[in-house]
Amino acid sequence: MTDKTAGRDETGDLRADIDALRADLAELADSFTAFLQAQQKNAGAKVEGDAEAEAATAPAPEDESQWQEFRRKLEETRQHSEQTLEDINAEVAEHPLASLAVAFGVGYLAGKLLK
Repeated sequence: MTDKTAGRDETGDLRADIDALRADLAELADSFTAFLQAQQKNAGAKVEGDAEAEAATAPAPEDESQWQEFRRKLEETRQHSEQTLEDINAEVAEHPLASLAVAFGVGYLAGKLLK
Protein backbone atom coordinates (compact mmCIF):
# COMPACT_ATOMS: atom_id res chain seq x y z
CA MET A 1 0.00 0.00 0.00
CA THR A 2 2.73 2.46 0.86
CA ASP A 3 4.34 1.87 -2.55
CA LYS A 4 1.14 2.99 -4.26
CA THR A 5 0.85 6.02 -1.99
CA ALA A 6 4.51 6.90 -2.57
CA GLY A 7 4.00 6.50 -6.32
CA ARG A 8 1.01 8.83 -6.23
CA ASP A 9 2.98 11.38 -4.21
CA GLU A 10 5.86 11.19 -6.70
CA THR A 11 3.48 11.55 -9.60
CA GLY A 12 1.88 14.56 -7.92
CA ASP A 13 5.30 16.11 -7.34
CA LEU A 14 6.26 15.53 -10.97
CA ARG A 15 3.00 17.02 -12.18
CA ALA A 16 3.56 20.08 -9.98
CA ASP A 17 7.08 20.47 -11.38
CA ILE A 18 5.80 20.16 -14.94
CA ASP A 19 3.03 22.68 -14.27
CA ALA A 20 5.57 25.11 -12.82
CA LEU A 21 7.77 24.59 -15.86
CA ARG A 22 4.84 25.27 -18.18
CA ALA A 23 4.06 28.49 -16.29
CA ASP A 24 7.70 29.57 -16.53
CA LEU A 25 7.74 28.86 -20.26
CA ALA A 26 4.51 30.79 -20.79
CA GLU A 27 5.95 33.76 -18.91
CA LEU A 28 9.13 33.51 -20.94
CA ALA A 29 7.14 33.42 -24.18
CA ASP A 30 5.20 36.52 -23.13
CA SER A 31 8.41 38.39 -22.35
CA PHE A 32 9.97 37.31 -25.63
CA THR A 33 6.87 38.41 -27.55
CA ALA A 34 6.96 41.83 -25.90
CA PHE A 35 10.65 42.15 -26.71
CA LEU A 36 10.10 41.18 -30.36
CA GLN A 37 7.22 43.62 -30.69
CA ALA A 38 9.41 46.43 -29.35
CA GLN A 39 12.16 45.47 -31.79
CA GLN A 40 9.68 45.33 -34.66
CA LYS A 41 8.38 48.77 -33.74
CA ASN A 42 11.92 50.15 -33.72
CA ALA A 43 12.72 48.47 -37.05
CA GLY A 44 9.58 49.94 -38.60
CA ALA A 45 10.57 53.40 -37.42
CA LYS A 46 14.06 52.95 -38.87
CA VAL A 47 12.68 52.06 -42.30
CA GLU A 48 10.73 55.32 -42.42
CA GLY A 49 14.04 57.17 -42.53
CA ASP A 50 13.16 60.53 -40.97
CA ALA A 51 15.19 62.07 -38.16
CA GLU A 52 12.62 61.26 -35.51
CA ALA A 53 12.57 57.66 -36.63
CA GLU A 54 16.35 57.51 -36.39
CA ALA A 55 16.16 58.76 -32.81
CA ALA A 56 13.44 56.20 -32.06
CA THR A 57 15.65 53.34 -33.23
CA ALA A 58 18.16 53.93 -30.46
CA PRO A 59 17.59 51.38 -27.74
CA ALA A 60 15.20 52.92 -25.30
CA PRO A 61 15.75 52.20 -21.62
CA GLU A 62 12.51 50.25 -21.58
CA ASP A 63 13.74 48.02 -24.43
CA GLU A 64 16.94 47.33 -22.52
CA SER A 65 14.97 46.48 -19.38
CA GLN A 66 12.73 44.17 -21.42
CA TRP A 67 15.82 42.41 -22.75
CA GLN A 68 17.26 42.09 -19.24
CA GLU A 69 13.92 40.75 -18.00
CA PHE A 70 13.85 38.25 -20.85
CA ARG A 71 17.36 37.05 -20.03
CA ARG A 72 16.49 36.80 -16.33
CA LYS A 73 13.39 34.73 -17.05
CA LEU A 74 15.32 32.57 -19.50
CA GLU A 75 17.93 31.85 -16.83
CA GLU A 76 15.23 31.10 -14.23
CA THR A 77 13.55 28.71 -16.65
CA ARG A 78 16.86 27.01 -17.44
CA GLN A 79 17.64 26.57 -13.74
CA HIS A 80 14.15 25.27 -13.01
CA SER A 81 14.38 22.85 -15.93
CA GLU A 82 17.72 21.53 -14.72
CA GLN A 83 16.35 21.08 -11.20
CA THR A 84 13.27 19.28 -12.52
CA LEU A 85 15.43 16.93 -14.59
CA GLU A 86 17.63 16.23 -11.57
CA ASP A 87 14.52 15.49 -9.48
CA ILE A 88 13.15 13.16 -12.15
CA ASN A 89 16.49 11.36 -12.45
CA ALA A 90 16.64 10.92 -8.67
CA GLU A 91 13.09 9.52 -8.60
CA VAL A 92 13.83 7.12 -11.43
CA ALA A 93 16.99 5.92 -9.69
CA GLU A 94 15.14 5.52 -6.40
CA HIS A 95 12.10 3.73 -7.86
CA PRO A 96 13.08 2.14 -11.19
CA LEU A 97 10.12 -0.25 -11.46
CA ALA A 98 7.55 2.41 -10.67
CA SER A 99 9.25 4.71 -13.18
CA LEU A 100 9.13 2.02 -15.81
CA ALA A 101 5.43 1.46 -15.15
CA VAL A 102 4.72 5.19 -15.38
CA ALA A 103 6.73 5.47 -18.62
CA PHE A 104 4.85 2.52 -20.08
CA GLY A 105 1.51 4.04 -19.07
CA VAL A 106 2.37 7.42 -20.55
CA GLY A 107 3.59 5.81 -23.76
CA TYR A 108 0.44 3.69 -23.99
CA LEU A 109 -1.82 6.74 -23.49
CA ALA A 110 0.15 8.80 -25.97
CA GLY A 111 -0.12 5.99 -28.50
CA LYS A 112 -3.88 5.76 -28.02
CA LEU A 113 -4.32 9.53 -28.27
CA LEU A 114 -2.24 9.81 -31.44
CA LYS A 115 -4.07 7.05 -33.31
